[in-house]
Amino acid sequence: MHVAWTQAITVTSVIIAMTFFVRARSLLPLARIARPLAR
Repeated sequence: MHVAWTQAITVTSVIIAMTFFVRARSLLPLARIARPLAR
């Protein structure tokens, strides 16, 4: 049961990390485009 609990946390952490990476990669060009417009 402890192994399953650790595995569940690992899988959740990987999913969160991948989601954050994809979101940051998709927002990076938008921030780069919006920065000159804000100035």
